[in-house]
Amino acid sequence: MQQKLIDKHYTYGQSDYYFDRRTEWAVKYFQKKNGLTVDGIVGPATMNKLNSNNAVIGVSSGIVGRNIGDQAEPNIKMGNSLWSSVAFDADYTSGVETIGTSGNAPTAIAITFTTLWENSIIPPVIATWAKANGYRDEYGNTGVTSSFFNAVAGEWDVRYDGTTSNLSDIQSYIALGGLCVVRIVGNSAHSYCSTSGATYVVVYKVDSNYVYLVNSNGGSQSPVSRTTWQNASWVKEAHRYGVGL
Repeated sequence: MQQKLIDKHYTYGQSDYYFDRRTEWAVKYFQKKNGLTVDGIVGPATMNKLNSNNAVIGVSSGIVGRNIGDQAEPNIKMGNSLWSSVAFDADYTSGVETIGTSGNAPTAIAITFTTLWENSIIPPVIATWAKANGYRDEYGNTGVTSSFFNAVAGEWDVRYDGTTSNLSDIQSYIALGGLCVVRIVGNSAHSYCSTSGATYVVVYKVDSNYVYLVNSNGGSQSPVSRTTWQNASWVKEAHRYGVGL
């Protein structure tokens, strides 16, 4: 069953014969995308669909055998009803934060790693790993600690090449097959986030006129002109990720 999920691009790595939380989320994502009851249980209906030749795969078909500049996976985003209410709680806050309210960095990483590996690596898996390994900001001031961005690359066998704020550097890096996770702060000119918050977008293409992106929280995906991007005070650091660069 695990191998079938891998073959259909619903999970990453190799079959290890353990039905753990990562496998359960892969099953739930498979069930959701294939119109089945989303319960994480591999009953007859789920197994029949896994065995069929017409099952919906776990990534956009356009990123299987992805060419340089191809669009990132658009279906994995923070606002997805499957995981938006999953806890991503900070220890020292009165409320309970969720992936939907505080998980845009893990979600942007999920989009990025899913595209690089052509297999679904979904937000609750990244968020759970961040929490378990001490990369969740305990005081709720930010979603994750600054050390998260390097550490998460090592866990998923992705190359991390640090940060840049220069658009030409981003363009050159993406031209080599990489992707950039970019922090956007409030007062955005392009409706990326609230005026008081911050979010992360995945930049998958830059040309002479536009910057192309996927928004982790499901907001605007429209391209931004190079001039707007370069003059924007709301664009902060870009974390660079690649495989075999």
